[in-house]
Amino acid sequence: MILLEDTKQVGFFLTFIEKAIHGIFQQTLWFRKERLHSSADCMPEDKFWQLIAASRDASGGDPEGQESALAALLHELPLNDLITFQNRYRQLRGQAYTWPLWGAVYIMEE
Repeated sequence: MILLEDTKQVGFFLTFIEKAIHGIFQQTLWFRKERLHSSADCMPEDKFWQLIAASRDASGGDPEGQESALAALLHELPLNDLITFQNRYRQLRGQAYTWPLWGAVYIMEE
């Protein structure tokens, strides 16, 4: 798991993943013309974090470059893996979206 150093990184992290996933889904569905299968499966958490770490390494630690690096990595995945990546992301985002976490964010921002 990657630890983020401050609350601004948390917001940026969530935003760039959302953008990368949305952009890749649009490209994938348009260009690949693959049949989309509904799935509730999640990508294994270690594989999810490996992709995040690989995008960070590819960007040299630049948060803005990490968005395009993640998009490039996601673009190479088969469609079903892309779906399970998105499902894992939504599951982790849902777990993080709690009153205690956002209470801590509020305190840290003060």
